[in-house]
Amino acid sequence: MSNKSILLIEDDIATQRAYKAVCKGDYVIHTGSTVKEAKAILETEHIDLLLLDHLLPDGTGLDFIDSLCQNGFSKPIIVITAYPSRELVNRYLGLDVVQQLLVKPVDPSLLQFAIQHILNPDNDYTRDLYNYQKMVITADFALPLIHEINNFLTSTIGYLNLWCSRNKKDDDNYRLIKNSLKSANAISNLTSRFLSATKPYKLEWKLTDVNDVLFSAYELACARMKVLCEFQLNLSDSLPKCETVGDLLMQIVLNLILNALQAMQITGGILTVASRLVSPTQICIIVSDTGEGIAEDLMPKIFDPFFTTKQNGVGLGLFVVKRIITQLGGELLFESERMVGTTATIYLPIRRKYSG
Repeated sequence: MSNKSILLIEDDIATQRAYKAVCKGDYVIHTGSTVKEAKAILETEHIDLLLLDHLLPDGTGLDFIDSLCQNGFSKPIIVITAYPSRELVNRYLGLDVVQQLLVKPVDPSLLQFAIQHILNPDNDYTRDLYNYQKMVITADFALPLIHEINNFLTSTIGYLNLWCSRNKKDDDNYRLIKNSLKSANAISNLTSRFLSATKPYKLEWKLTDVNDVLFSAYELACARMKVLCEFQLNLSDSLPKCETVGDLLMQIVLNLILNALQAMQITGGILTVASRLVSPTQICIIVSDTGEGIAEDLMPKIFDPFFTTKQNGVGLGLFVVKRIITQLGGELLFESERMVGTTATIYLPIRRKYSG
């Protein structure tokens, strides 16, 4: 039985009871309705987590937390508010002790997962759900920022197009500007999809030269490459055009290439990007490296959301790659051996698969 305790401060009694029901289990629950009551409880009781409403009859959560921190308080805090202005969010999340900011009305399951994650951080399941919930909240506050980025991109793309129209193709800088334009358009497509994530996204299926996509991904990767490795590009001359979504294909191939480069950032090695015709109805794209590889016991987890072996990774790369390939009607196979390397093979239909 856990001895961990929670201090719950909420002035609305019905809401307080609801939160207390969520917290039930192996926890000792202390409750109060004001800052004064919270201070009194903290003077006599040990607590492991403070669950705090932002607006209380005798003060705000911000002022209360400031006074606690001045006295050396370092326990984790979950703040709940019905008024999530951007300024308020920034102020709360700028405090080291504030582990989570939730918006009323609070989904009981999310509150429960947040509590479990903070008090039981070694539980993989609750950690993943907690990360997912953080992503949902982050997305809400990221929308205005993404909108502004998209506005700046529109201007940038316009200026780049204007430059291309006023300069000749044999200009030394023409190819560099065209590559910059490709990158800007790719980012614009990504931000547009993010902004329309709550709406059905219409995929633009077109006959696409897959080798052109692979070569563009290769050029973009070379521009970012900070790894000493050999880059081999083996593209089949007999590859037919495929009915696919070019920008999505670019996204997943570039993701796989950058993963491969990261795997060789210490040892170096050989990175190969290849294409070939598998059958009259199917092609394949191969991205392989001779990097550090993936341990056998980790292979079953590589497509799980939030699983990562990178220190600063979020574990969404391969999860997203696989989902996109499925959207395109394809299949992704992964082979890896520790200290030998990794090979990712994408199988794509030459013609779009229609359902129904």
